[in-house]
Amino acid sequence: MPIDTLQEKIEIINCLKELDCCSRCIIRLLEVTGDNPYLEPENYLNTFYEDEKAKVLSIYPSKRIKRNPCRICLDIFQNYMIEKFVECIASTNINEYKYSDFQIYVSFPKSVIIRNHSMVIYLKEKFPNVNISLNDMENFNKVFRLYEDEEVEIQNIKKLNYMKKSKGKNTSKNVIMEILDICEDKVFKDQFSVPPKIPHKEPFAIVHCNAKIIWIGGRYLKFSRDMGQTPWLINNKLMTKHCLQDILFESMEKNIRFSPDILQTDKEKLTLCASGREDADVRMLGDGRPFYVQIDDPKDRSITYEQFRAIEKEVFNSKVAAVINLQNVCKEDLKRIKEGEQHKRKHYNALCQTDAIDMNQVVSIINTYKNAPLEIHQKTPLRVLHRRSQSVRMKYIYSIEAKLVPGYSDLIEVSFVTQAGTYVKEFVHGDFHRTNPSLSTIIDHPIDVVALDVTKIELNWPEEEITNAE
Repeated sequence: MPIDTLQEKIEIINCLKELDCCSRCIIRLLEVTGDNPYLEPENYLNTFYEDEKAKVLSIYPSKRIKRNPCRICLDIFQNYMIEKFVECIASTNINEYKYSDFQIYVSFPKSVIIRNHSMVIYLKEKFPNVNISLNDMENFNKVFRLYEDEEVEIQNIKKLNYMKKSKGKNTSKNVIMEILDICEDKVFKDQFSVPPKIPHKEPFAIVHCNAKIIWIGGRYLKFSRDMGQTPWLINNKLMTKHCLQDILFESMEKNIRFSPDILQTDKEKLTLCASGREDADVRMLGDGRPFYVQIDDPKDRSITYEQFRAIEKEVFNSKVAAVINLQNVCKEDLKRIKEGEQHKRKHYNALCQTDAIDMNQVVSIINTYKNAPLEIHQKTPLRVLHRRSQSVRMKYIYSIEAKLVPGYSDLIEVSFVTQAGTYVKEFVHGDFHRTNPSLSTIIDHPIDVVALDVTKIELNWPEEEITNAE
């Protein structure tokens, strides 16, 4: 039966007091709901006593000068510990975060779960006529400290037969909760003390300050044919002269600050994600490639219009790259970047070289595919086979158009509109017949790419168009 009678409650309170349990743990074990009892726990417990001498003036007897922490919560619920926790927060770098609102996420020693379970078993045995629930007792969302003896106290959880069902799992809080939920009391008592032993050490605090991730989006352009989107390293050697990511991140680091001496961002906290990528020797022109930068643990979420424009100017001054339309974007919008990698259309301009004698005929043949979709099948190109699995991909070339290059008898300029994910260089030369059909088979002559530009990516990103005037 539930704890209904006053006498039962008083007996349980006295029992837990004798075991040096704190007032808040006693109230929890009485299954008391609501906030007020926990704000002034001693006053709440005093309401159960008519005899003034029996009142809980303090959870611990005044004669005890030095005491051990609460057997269940290790004193985590005590006011003095909460004050220590606040002091720990104040001693961190929290003043670097320019926020008006804060949320506190707390964790707690895993041994507290086991200690609580042990105490409930003890009460069930000592008061067999009282129904004391396990389910409502083991949710400690407000506990926030760690415990030096934790690993010693939870070692026996691994000896329970139930751990075999969780082979390979560590003893996380969730695993411990799952085990205790199905563990028989007798089995538990074989491995753990009931009631829990008196703790001889207090918990200690570890405080981490973290801000929610933010994202900024825009489009980038590459003007150099010796530039990777991200660092391209082989044997720790950079393989390109320039790197777009480095240029962008350095610009962000210079221009996003919240005080003269502390950077708002750290390059290690930045992650670049783009809608696909072009080869290092391919320029990205037109209105650029969609991208976003994830900023972890930003000290200040308020990046201003002026800061965005300053970043754009800094990147443009590099002479080899540009970023445009920089702005804040929402997490919900990010999926459009990934979706666009497979479904968008891409426009290319290629300078191609061939040994065909009649260049006019070559141009004429190619132009029959203007606005005439062509289905091709591409095996994984040889040049990327070392890092991509072998497969055959079906892609569409939506349009091909060619024109002569004045003054050159072996060059033509070819424009393509392709499905995202098409390997354009391989479509041109055929990749040893691994792409079929190819431009080479269409004109019936060897042909290769001399220079390639991406001129347009059909993806609406970001949605808001930014102008240089507010």
